[in-house]
Amino acid sequence: MLLVKNEELCNLLYTVTYSAFEKINSYMRNEKIYYLPRYYKWPKRSLNFNNGLPSFSEDSYSEERPVKYKDFFARWQGNPRIEITDLNGYKEYEKYAMENQYFKEKYLLTPNGEDNSLFSISIKSIVESLVERYFHMYDCNENFDFDKFKKIYIPIENSIFNEILHIEIVVPLLFVKFDFESLEIDENTYIEQMDEVMQLSRTRISNYAVPVNETVINATTHALVLKNYSFKNTSKWGVSELLSQKNAYPLDIIDTFINCLRISLGLETGYGQLISRPYDWCNSYDANLRPIYGTLIRAFPSKFDRFYWLNTEIPTVTIEQMQSVGDMFLKIQKEPNSKMIIATQRLKYCYLRDNEQDAIIDAMIALETLLSDGEKSELNHKLALRMAALLPLSKEVTQTPIEIFTTVKKIYDYRSAIVHGNPKANNKREIKFEGVEPIPAVERAIEYLRLAISIMIENPQYLKANKIDEELLLKSFQ
Repeated sequence: MLLVKNEELCNLLYTVTYSAFEKINSYMRNEKIYYLPRYYKWPKRSLNFNNGLPSFSEDSYSEERPVKYKDFFARWQGNPRIEITDLNGYKEYEKYAMENQYFKEKYLLTPNGEDNSLFSISIKSIVESLVERYFHMYDCNENFDFDKFKKIYIPIENSIFNEILHIEIVVPLLFVKFDFESLEIDENTYIEQMDEVMQLSRTRISNYAVPVNETVINATTHALVLKNYSFKNTSKWGVSELLSQKNAYPLDIIDTFINCLRISLGLETGYGQLISRPYDWCNSYDANLRPIYGTLIRAFPSKFDRFYWLNTEIPTVTIEQMQSVGDMFLKIQKEPNSKMIIATQRLKYCYLRDNEQDAIIDAMIALETLLSDGEKSELNHKLALRMAALLPLSKEVTQTPIEIFTTVKKIYDYRSAIVHGNPKANNKREIKFEGVEPIPAVERAIEYLRLAISIMIENPQYLKANKIDEELLLKSFQ
């Protein structure tokens, strides 16, 4: 339940916001207005592709853009429409804020700094945000309501006075659809369908240092949500800086989940945004958008950049499939294994590499990690034998053990040709069997790797290579 912590500040800002509400309404009723200030580059849904994924654009000129009420106080040219210092109670509020230690810690750039002009602007921006939010959330033709005001005031108050700030981490999942709205994996992990406000809000997250195609990061309907994260409250600028850094996010957990989608379902997916969604706090508001923070990241296959959004068929995950993925994710989280960690990291690289030769090396490193116990001799042969014994445990596998054995040998030959600089390495990049269409070695290597990981998650005893020998290989001779 949201509770007011500072009654004095609440009453001061209520008086100021109420006065602004009255003055703006009076101005709009009585003045001859040639144009209303509206948001520039406002996000809007432009269309849905034939595959059902959304696309967004920016609107800078139409009358459909929301009114930017905070600009009634702006000094673009000459005097503002409404002088903010003339609002009832503003000077009392400003005096209180300028003297309050919590405000100083939140809005001064340096402790005990002398940047009073910036401090004053920050104090003013709180009023502007409250006015903006109230007009966009509630009917401006109704009487100003204290309870409604408190709903938008308390998150601002929490951002100033709370020692710890809580967030939910939201990671939109690219180029995959779901046949359900939401699913709880455990108490801290969810899949949720992003509503229209969340979709529009996240389009404003940017990072000019990360080259990400906007159409790619738009191509998502659902997100992974990680709950119950928190951090120590600092200045407004410190919070923004922290939540714009990718290393502030639990990338290992996120990558593990994405890998489970790949392992369990063979999906090509990834993510291009890391989003922090404040829980019961915010620093400011823009119209009706959700206050969020975040950054961009290239954690998706490079093929997505090459007009992948025009694909007519995008895989849809059922709730039953997602429950299976969730079970795999929880099992990996509960019982971490060094071999499995290395193998799943290499699997991720396989999907993200631009160069197939790099990907084949990653795949073979992962398989060597999983299927050896430090042996040095005849590794190629042992790897092929163990894969031939292990993979038939998967219901997805239709090849015979001898076909698997031969395929692994061919993949390893390609890998060896690459690492030893064989100029004829490309002659080995496809696996050919009589009467069957050639298959790129990299595709088969990635497929075998994800199947091997899946089998070992369900049968962790086979993470010890000698158990494969004893229970699967030697058993076949009995």
